[in-house]
Amino acid sequence: MSEREGAQRERAATDVVRPAGPPAGPPEERRSGERETIDRPASAAANPNGDRPDGGRPDGAPRRSPRTLLVIGALAALGAAGGAAFALTADDQYRSPAYVLVSAPPGVTDNGSAVGLAHAYAKVALQQAVVGPALSARGLPWSDEYLRTSLTVSTSPDAPIVEIVGRAPTAATATELADLASRAFVEYLDRVGRDTGYHLTLLSPAGAAQAPGSPGVALSLAVGAIAGGVLGTGWRLLRA
Repeated sequence: MSEREGAQRERAATDVVRPAGPPAGPPEERRSGERETIDRPASAAANPNGDRPDGGRPDGAPRRSPRTLLVIGALAALGAAGGAAFALTADDQYRSPAYVLVSAPPGVTDNGSAVGLAHAYAKVALQQAVVGPALSARGLPWSDEYLRTSLTVSTSPDAPIVEIVGRAPTAATATELADLASRAFVEYLDRVGRDTGYHLTLLSPAGAAQAPGSPGVALSLAVGAIAGGVLGTGWRLLRA
């Protein structure tokens, strides 16, 4: 056997009995690399830049997409339009009240009967037969529709008082309506109910008309836009 063949056999025998060991390299480096691989979470491996899987920012703040901003802006614009419509259609008429007192006869001490009669009188206060002639004499309309929209009547639950309110675009017309209607109401029902012994008195004539209480257009626009923006933000938070 030649020397070359003997060397090859010795090398083959050495490879067979050599145990399989860890890969070459310093022990500390191998252990450090293994620990990093074990400790590193799967999410970090999948997102090496630190991005959240749900698309949000790493600091936890939600990411506002163009669609979200568009929805919030649309709701704000819709709220502003609603506020403007409310301001333009709101009641902008003047109001002037007058008060009529129903008094019981001297021998009647029960106030409840006067209160009940005041409620009964209020139901007929705006009929054409009661206030129509007075309005017609002053050249004012006196149709049923006009009476319903220009005059209102209310009573107190515990006092024999009837309130008659005139409503009109101008303060002078509102005061005139309340004054004419209240005086006609007292005159007519005092005459019709003379046999009952109850008496009607104009407790408080129509005074200066109250200014309209509807808000301005600018204020309504601002309030509507803010309300729409709040709704849009709430919608975004619910979807987050």
